[in-house]
Amino acid sequence: MHRVWRLLGLSACITACLADDTPPKRGGTASGGVTISSASGPDTADTDTDTDTGDSGESGDLGTDGELDLPGCDPLADPIEACGPAMACDPQTLACVPANGAGLVNDGCMNDGECTPGLVCFDMRCRELCGPDIPGEEMCNDDRVCTRASDPLPGLCLEPCTLLEQACSVAFDACNVAISSGGSLVSVCTANPGAGVDGDMCEADGECLPGYLCTAAAQHSLPCSGDAAFCCTPTCDVFEQSCFGLEPICHVLGLADQPGAGFCGP
Repeated sequence: MHRVWRLLGLSACITACLADDTPPKRGGTASGGVTISSASGPDTADTDTDTDTGDSGESGDLGTDGELDLPGCDPLADPIEACGPAMACDPQTLACVPANGAGLVNDGCMNDGECTPGLVCFDMRCRELCGPDIPGEEMCNDDRVCTRASDPLPGLCLEPCTLLEQACSVAFDACNVAISSGGSLVSVCTANPGAGVDGDMCEADGECLPGYLCTAAAQHSLPCSGDAAFCCTPTCDVFEQSCFGLEPICHVLGLADQPGAGFCGP
């Protein structure tokens, strides 16, 4: 039997913008209306964890608990139980499809078919799925963190990291910011091919050099390059003198396990 899916606007990223701005993407996924809080600088806001109760575009019966029973298989279930041998549940269609890939977690891939059944290809890596807003499905293996993802993915298990250390186990990954299953900010390793530095335009953390985040122009005293809505800015430690020039203040991000982690601003 397929599981019950919540109607949620799921996202695996943090926006570094004001609530009225169109948010950037983090780690290759669409953003979900979250703003970076600033202890002593520009505008602050709380994490927006409201669920989307609008039309999901899927047909099904809405249960008494506010959940929607969708037809098809469950991508969070054991693929053999959900679909049978050499099959997997496609998260986009909730249909069982042939699957005989051998890629393990963090192995390179070009599509889901190259990953072991039950894993998906995201950011050119085989990733484990999770359900950040589904009780009992928010757990990940090997100490990875369940982070919110954009539709049609329910959530992704990603490697935790320390933002100011940038020590990820996979080459070309960097430590960036995401939203955990509980709605709090966490730092996780995501694909990071970019090399943008302070002021360079961006749409996602991965377009910036490791150690930089993609933040809203409204949170800075200088305009972003090309008058872009978002640009790269360096991370910093609020307990050290790590920001200089016209934006010398380190504004705290609010990572529960890293109280000193922040970004430079006015």
